[in-house]
Amino acid sequence: MNDDDIKRMFERLDLGPEPPMAMIDDDLHRGHRRLRTRRPAGWTAGAAGTAVLATGVAVALPGGPGPEQELGYAGGVPAEASTSAPVPTPTPTGTATPSSPPDDRDGIPSPNTRQLLLDTAAEHFDPDRSHLPDETSNGGTGGAGDGLRVSTKLDWVVPGEDGLGMVEVAVTTPDYVSEEFALEDFAIHLGCELGTPACAERAIPGTDETAWVSDGSDADHVLTVMHERADGSLVGVRVSTLFGNNSLVPVSSVDIDLDQAFDFVTDPDLEVDPQEAKYEPSRVTATAGHD
Repeated sequence: MNDDDIKRMFERLDLGPEPPMAMIDDDLHRGHRRLRTRRPAGWTAGAAGTAVLATGVAVALPGGPGPEQELGYAGGVPAEASTSAPVPTPTPTGTATPSSPPDDRDGIPSPNTRQLLLDTAAEHFDPDRSHLPDETSNGGTGGAGDGLRVSTKLDWVVPGEDGLGMVEVAVTTPDYVSEEFALEDFAIHLGCELGTPACAERAIPGTDETAWVSDGSDADHVLTVMHERADGSLVGVRVSTLFGNNSLVPVSSVDIDLDQAFDFVTDPDLEVDPQEAKYEPSRVTATAGHD
């Protein structure tokens, strides 16, 4: 088909009369007015869409994904965090191991064990309670591996004298001696240097057991006896005529003999309180009160 054929085809079309110019002007006016009314509506929809994205609030369309899936956020929180099930808080089981042995009202460690040490000392050394105090005023704890040593220094008074003597008593948890140097440390603590003539192992009368005995390392030190029991625990006592940290004047004597000391260290009721034994001794060594 060439240009002439196309021209002949248009000549055969009946397009009717041309509309008057006034009608054309009216159509243009209506078109401009419609355009002006549609522009603000379009702008408002765009601004609202921008606000939706900025605040993270989405409107779910019918049949479409929910707001969290659409934008990935719900109220500013990621969808994964808002739709996942809450993680339950684990419930503790058992009793947590304290980092140090329990304290009494004065903040001194192992009050139950210290009181037992005092009561046992009074039973064997001072049944009339004329020399020893009614309660302990100091205490110390030490650890060897998983073991615990509890000790306290007790005033020893002689009625009518101004001086002050000392009776130091100590006990450990079972298996204490299984740790390297635990025995040596316990002995030094009570003034008994193992491996020297001043701290010799002796038989305990009436038994097949032994104890280490020191007859005194200085003028004030009267006696030390320490005993390892079958369960690996240690019990010891040190007797001095001067409580050096608390007095400048010694007492004339402390009437505790070797047999009484043997009875003390072999007393089967003397042990560390089970609740006070449940701590981590490697993390703390405490001493409180006056020495």
